[in-house]
Amino acid sequence: MTDEDIIDGIIDHEGSAYTNRSADRGGPTRFGITQSTLAKWRKCPVTPAEVASLSEGEARQIYESIYITEPGFSKIADDAVRVQAIDFGVNSGPGNAVKSLQGLLGLACDGVLGPKTQSAVNAFPDQARLNINLAKARLKFLASIVHDSPGQAENINGWVSRAISFF
Repeated sequence: MTDEDIIDGIIDHEGSAYTNRSADRGGPTRFGITQSTLAKWRKCPVTPAEVASLSEGEARQIYESIYITEPGFSKIADDAVRVQAIDFGVNSGPGNAVKSLQGLLGLACDGVLGPKTQSAVNAFPDQARLNINLAKARLKFLASIVHDSPGQAENINGWVSRAISFF
């Protein structure tokens, strides 16, 4: 599966509509790209209007750079594990996805997919089991968000549906 295929799936899931829901901690969002992510990408503050006018092409560049290349997810050999790690990163932050992988592999959880983590992920003897365990870890992480911020409960059904799609 190519990075372009993965980004297609993310954009299909996120949709192209501009949203700014009070229950969404990301604030103004389009194509799943939040205002803070767009500001990080452009290296300057952005307005909600700039988020609303974000093009799909720029969103794709952001996904490729911030959610695939920078965290090192492209170095994961197994398609299913790579796709889920990227999607987990999009939904909850790349560092959280990496920490979950590291925890599953018994590594120090620093949130960096360095050579040691990359090697451990790719050498894991049962990639299907690793993917299932990552989905379980993701569900646990999502539950912790709602536990710590009960106002996020209205988002849990969508988050869980997304996570269990990787089982």
